[in-house]
Amino acid sequence: MTCSGSWRRFWQRNLADTRTMILSGSRSSMSLIGIVRYLTEVEAYWLRVVLLDELDVPDYYCTPASQDGDFDDIDPATAAADVAAYQAEVVTTRANATAWIDLAVPVRALRKGQQVNLRWILTHLIEE
Repeated sequence: MTCSGSWRRFWQRNLADTRTMILSGSRSSMSLIGIVRYLTEVEAYWLRVVLLDELDVPDYYCTPASQDGDFDDIDPATAAADVAAYQAEVVTTRANATAWIDLAVPVRALRKGQQVNLRWILTHLIEE
């Protein structure tokens, strides 16, 4: 059983549980579904925008009008769709990372004006 498969089954069983929408504290907008939404944005940014310099990557939840939309704009009615979006993004970004042959070769886009490589990106994703 893979970690991804276990995680997917966990979410499928627990999506109806409204606790996925519970905030972590009175001053925080962090929730489990917010983390899923955040990770969707992170995967797309690092492994599509930075790695491949893709320009047509959607802003899933964070927009100029709602910069923290991944956490602030959660809705129990969209939780299943949010998890599905994350799973689809992971399929795309895994394929992108797998197709990249050398971890040390600079990626196609710059990060804050600096060249980075896939090794740096993957290390950063672990930190996220």
